[in-house]
Amino acid sequence: YELKLRVDETRWYESFAREYAAIFNPCLKLSNLRRSPVPPKFTKKLKPSDMVQVEVQYSEGIHQVTVPDEYLPVLLPKLKSSLEFAWDIESRRSSWLDICSIEPDDPEEDEGDSSFYRGYKLSGHVILFTDLFKRFSALSPAQALAALRSWPREGRMWERLRVWAYGNL
Repeated sequence: YELKLRVDETRWYESFAREYAAIFNPCLKLSNLRRSPVPPKFTKKLKPSDMVQVEVQYSEGIHQVTVPDEYLPVLLPKLKSSLEFAWDIESRRSSWLDICSIEPDDPEEDEGDSSFYRGYKLSGHVILFTDLFKRFSALSPAQALAALRSWPREGRMWERLRVWAYGNL
């Protein structure tokens, strides 16, 4: 929110783009210390989750900051790296990991409101990335195609993003 206030007061600078990319990065947050004062018994192989609980935390306020078009070519590679990092740490924490649909569901067919899930955690950051990439591809299709070719080849998230992006170029 502080970045949004500063951007609204002035105009965008290179330092704002770096700060935006840093805020886009997820971080690990200690969510629950082991409650028992007694150490765990060594009846099985000790896992980190036996000692401490962590969760991946994403900045929710990042969605409120509008990125000017001229900063998209500089910012998108940094955000791509952040998504790679996010996918890596999320996949280490969970055996089941998925993102919501990239394009919004038809509200008449949807049984519930998916807008919450579209803006939440990893899915929210993926959707924000796709929104920025869509704007970038409209401005410069050749540069967007070159950026798309630099995306990772493996991983369900990147496979879905690649199919979506080729359909939008």
